[in-house]
Amino acid sequence: MEKLKAASKNILRRRDCDRLLILLELLRARHDHPDAQTCHRLIQKEVPNIGLSTVYRHLAALVDNGLINEIKTDDGPARYDAAVQSHGHFMCTACGRLTDLMPITVKADYPGQIRSFVFLAKGTCHACLKK
Repeated sequence: MEKLKAASKNILRRRDCDRLLILLELLRARHDHPDAQTCHRLIQKEVPNIGLSTVYRHLAALVDNGLINEIKTDDGPARYDAAVQSHGHFMCTACGRLTDLMPITVKADYPGQIRSFVFLAKGTCHACLKK
């Protein structure tokens, strides 16, 4: 709850705080790693007049405060994931599906402290291989 409060500290209006919470819950209920456009389309079912720029701003606030992860790919827009525990992702280069790879552990010979990592494997998913 503290992270949610921190994410909404720069949002002055109550309705924006409510929208931030709706967006977070929407992402927690999904496992398909939607992009901002998809998040916008989905949240409009509950908040019809929300703008795309508001969705981008709320996603950035959630990412900045560690409530969601942003997954950047070379092949399209950033995707968002509410599973913040350490894990990697597999992206199918044929259909674009992005799935979780759990658990991923990293052992690095590095003298500093690693707080997070990004792991994105690319290839062809099982369903596309069967086609």
